[in-house]
Amino acid sequence: MAKYKMTAFSRQEIYDEVWLNSTSRTAKKYDVPYQKFKESCEKYNIPLPSNSYWASLSVGKKVEKTPLPESEITEILLPVTDRSKPVTVQKKAQQKTLKPLKVEQTTVSTEKQKSMLEEEYGIKTNTENGINTYDRNTLYKEIWNEPITKVAKKYGVSDVMIHKICKSLNIPKPPVGYWRKIETGHHVPQIPLPPSNDVTTKTGLRSTDTVIDGSPNKAILDFLSDDEKQKVISAAQKIIFNLSDESTILHPVLKANKAKINSWEKDHKRDISASRKRDRYYSIPKGEPPLYYDISDESLPRVHCLIDTLFKCVESLGGKTNDDLSLEIRGETVTFRVIESESKIVHVKTKEELRELEKYEKEKQKYKWASKPQIRSWDYIFNGKIKLCVFEGKYYKDTNTSLIENQLGNILIDLYEKSEIIKAERKKREEEERRREEERRKEEELRRMRDNEIDRTIALVNEAEDFAVACKIRKYIEAVSSKPNLTDEDKKWIEWAKNKADWYDPTVKLNDDLLGEREHSKDEESKKLKKSRYSWW
Repeated sequence: MAKYKMTAFSRQEIYDEVWLNSTSRTAKKYDVPYQKFKESCEKYNIPLPSNSYWASLSVGKKVEKTPLPESEITEILLPVTDRSKPVTVQKKAQQKTLKPLKVEQTTVSTEKQKSMLEEEYGIKTNTENGINTYDRNTLYKEIWNEPITKVAKKYGVSDVMIHKICKSLNIPKPPVGYWRKIETGHHVPQIPLPPSNDVTTKTGLRSTDTVIDGSPNKAILDFLSDDEKQKVISAAQKIIFNLSDESTILHPVLKANKAKINSWEKDHKRDISASRKRDRYYSIPKGEPPLYYDISDESLPRVHCLIDTLFKCVESLGGKTNDDLSLEIRGETVTFRVIESESKIVHVKTKEELRELEKYEKEKQKYKWASKPQIRSWDYIFNGKIKLCVFEGKYYKDTNTSLIENQLGNILIDLYEKSEIIKAERKKREEEERRREEERRKEEELRRMRDNEIDRTIALVNEAEDFAVACKIRKYIEAVSSKPNLTDEDKKWIEWAKNKADWYDPTVKLNDDLLGEREHSKDEESKKLKKSRYSWW
């Protein structure tokens, strides 16, 4: 059963793509099953062209393009088919690992790649240190001379990138169906290149969809100031792989890592033929040094030199290096992962395994409970091909025509791009925490105010009850005072009762000589008059 990996794409770009190349071609281009691609487009409200649209377009009829509806969603998720290409290996003894390169080898590799491209396409590539230079007049001739997909391959970028460059330089592109008509012998007029007073050249990294010139259409490192941006780009263009020789002094962090790996290997022997794919829930052993599990002993010197180059370059730009091989870039902790690819070969049973199987076969005939030994069917051997991942799902890796050392500039750019993403995520978390804290503070203040209001209201009710008692006493005194022939005792009682009414009345608050001052705001139980209890022992 096919596995899919949900990958984010720009909603606008997918819309432009399906109306430029058709739904099926776009689905095939991004390796998404056609039906799932259509369902995703419907889910994110991306209109698709009908069959009649292409039929009318092919015969020259006027057609209308359904506009993309507005939406707050700018990115969509597509189920890209997750394919793995196994590496064919003839014999285990013939496995070769890539040794640290000499300067001449690296130079030859780059020049060989250029010559292959020039030989295949017949047009010289205008690249230097992994940087493309797009000239308006040259690119115009190239896209009208052959399909954009081939031009993109020559420059080492995606066809989407070429479309973006053409748009930014105001270069007219061949319409849909142009090359099909040319193939069938039809004459299709070429749209002339309009004059332009704007920029006529752009530069951009190979194998990226970004532009790094000084024009308004900025994409690479546009979060940096102009001076910082120029420094990083200049470093990316000039970065040179630090070779492993006697004159090379590894970064102290890498020296420590090398020593930790040597010490760890003494007590933690690993099966070099077992698969190194760890389950996501697998807990890495405490104390295991970075690189130990993912890199072979043969490739470790080369990987150390590779990382050493990046570390020293980042530090020259003001960054720092951590003991866990992460980097501090612009105040943010940026991580990356280096792994070595594996070749899957048929497992050849050892003598011990054969003896275990023979023993099992004999026991199986005598006992039902005989347990078959677990012997793997495949071996996974390090093959010397290095992959480096900065962003999840995006790898820089060794290929048949280029080594990862030739992509150090792109990797450096990605590390800085990732630092900005981490910074944005951190600020977002901090802002969310600030909002939560503000909400907690407001809730606490509201709770305090509500509790205070409840206390005041209860006090008001208690005071009102005391006032009601005082009114009752005065009314009773008035009734007693209306009796004829009051005695001196009655008059004394009336004066005493008036004092008690004033003692109950919260508006008077009389302090009684014996009862003291009444606490009107308290509840009735607290204010209840109680006799004192005495005990002789």
